[in-house]
Amino acid sequence: YPNANVCVLTNATRIMKPDIKRALLKVDRACLKLDTVDIDYIRAVDRPTSRYDLNGILEAMREFTGRCIIQSMFLKGTVNGRDVDNLKENFVLPWVEAVRSIAPLSVDIYTVSRETPIKTLMPATKEELEVKIACEKMAKPKLTDEQVRHWIVRFRMLDMTKKEHRQKLIDSFVNAIYLYDDRVII
Repeated sequence: YPNANVCVLTNATRIMKPDIKRALLKVDRACLKLDTVDIDYIRAVDRPTSRYDLNGILEAMREFTGRCIIQSMFLKGTVNGRDVDNLKENFVLPWVEAVRSIAPLSVDIYTVSRETPIKTLMPATKEELEVKIACEKMAKPKLTDEQVRHWIVRFRMLDMTKKEHRQKLIDSFVNAIYLYDDRVII
């Protein structure tokens, strides 16, 4: 599979370790989990089994600017009587700021599709997620010169004599092609 892309999904708890960060920077798509930036939510819902350094994780994620995908799960409900509805503004606004500071390639937003181990947690509805996504699309993040430069510089490593490298270049700039009888939209 010489043209296969490698995608790694990680909860990102050990992303600060140099060897793990180096390995993730080598894959085609590093999917980094970030449900919220509320440490109490993280402890109650995500339940990390080791030390969870939120600031260190966010700082390490920023080193992946333009080269990672943030994956975020949205839920409703309570855990031990505490409201953990991360669709509410007190969760969403700090999360949006964190995601903007990371400047990922994209953000995958989803909810649970099966019963959760904590019976008081429920999936967000499709409509709730669509509203949040629409709001985020209206507030496009601004990229810094450094972020744009970093994204462009990575193309220097491509060898245009190799078909897969030419394909990566096209994939980076062409999102879709619509072919009509009287016109083409790229």
